[in-house]
Amino acid sequence: MHGPHHNHNLACSLKVQLVVLAVPLSNQLAQAFISMGVQHVVSFGYESFVRHPMLIPRIQNLISNFCLRFYKKLFANMINVRQAFDQTVYECYESDFGDIIEKLQ
Repeated sequence: MHGPHHNHNLACSLKVQLVVLAVPLSNQLAQAFISMGVQHVVSFGYESFVRHPMLIPRIQNLISNFCLRFYKKLFANMINVRQAFDQTVYECYESDFGDIIEKLQ
């Protein structure tokens, strides 16, 4: 049995609540997890950075840094996924992502 209802039932039966796709260009894959009923899906775009191969190692570091901060907030602070995500986005933008944006302008 395949199809959208089967996929949704699979995610529910596994009780998957969070998926973090820690790779560039993972937004399309994220949609598959959302359609399976996963409540929280974190993905990364960076489509515009593909044209700048020199930045690829930096982008990989940014994603790793984001994930480390996110997991620490989620588990150490015992806050919900949305709060951990929002706080991590703010911190990473202020310290890391701003640097990349400035380089591309």
